[in-house]
Amino acid sequence: MPRIRQYADRYTAEDFWKEINRCCPLAGIQSDNSAALGREIGVDGKTVTNYKKRLETLPFSALQKLVALLHPDPVVILKSVGYTEKEIRIFAKEYT
Repeated sequence: MPRIRQYADRYTAEDFWKEINRCCPLAGIQSDNSAALGREIGVDGKTVTNYKKRLETLPFSALQKLVALLHPDPVVILKSVGYTEKEIRIFAKEYT
């Protein structure tokens, strides 16, 4: 079933955390443990839980640490900060 634009923010957040959870085991972190992820990026586990509930509360500094630590898919990260599929395709053409 196609995704509805009305739910774009929700799907973006879900995709972001799925990607983070996919990358955690590769970095030696339990993906289901917010406390472990929080320790790695320098915040409390409860804070990570809050980020998971509301992606918009994730500060850029924490996002930078997540990217440096986990090396997630750049497309997912760009979508989470507001870029569209079209803009990402343009970036990809320019830099490849």
